[in-house]
Amino acid sequence: MLTDVGERHGERVMTLRVGETTMNPDILGAVESVLDHVARQTIENVVFWFSGDADSVAGRFPSWQPASSREDMRYFARWDEALARLSRLRAKTFTAYDGRCGAAAVQVGFVTDIRLSSSRARLSLGSLSDGSFPGMGAYWLPKFVGLGNARRLFLVGEELTAERASGLGLIDMIDDTVEAVVDAALKSMRPVTPEAACFTRRILDDCYVQERAAAAELAKAARFKLGMPTQIG
Repeated sequence: MLTDVGERHGERVMTLRVGETTMNPDILGAVESVLDHVARQTIENVVFWFSGDADSVAGRFPSWQPASSREDMRYFARWDEALARLSRLRAKTFTAYDGRCGAAAVQVGFVTDIRLSSSRARLSLGSLSDGSFPGMGAYWLPKFVGLGNARRLFLVGEELTAERASGLGLIDMIDDTVEAVVDAALKSMRPVTPEAACFTRRILDDCYVQERAAAAELAKAARFKLGMPTQIG
């Protein structure tokens, strides 16, 4: 995994480029370190860039049946905790796909603000028929693609083209290259503050489970912290 911090459109951007086939415990540890760093520093944008090719898939999960002697018994619990931290990160967050990308890469997209793709990307969540287990993906995926599509993807699987994934709601922006679509997304999100992105993400994440009164309190708290009027028109 390669990590880079630079400046684009007047804001700091941290890019994590992941080309490894399996998101093993070492890669997960590196992701956790990056989340620690972003939480301590003023970094407005974080881009997770998964880059596979024709012969390998970037961002797959390790086996979901670890033996008792393996050191990664807590891997999936740690993974879910890392995604929960990412969903609360006070930064604008992006996931970018290039080439063939696996289930872990797709799950990162579930908890970030904007999902980006090159035209050559292919997304695969794996399926029960090929030995994969959906895990927390079964909670997130139906929110994006609907229950029927999620059931089919988890049971029989499908490698989605960028266009197909966009039609289902898994990708927001496509361009010929990842570089071009990331630049366009950073530019379009420039007027949005990291705090506003964080609160919006939180409200959207909870939209299926919050009762109206709780949602109103959350929205009021967000307006207060962002310095917006609390009166509703």
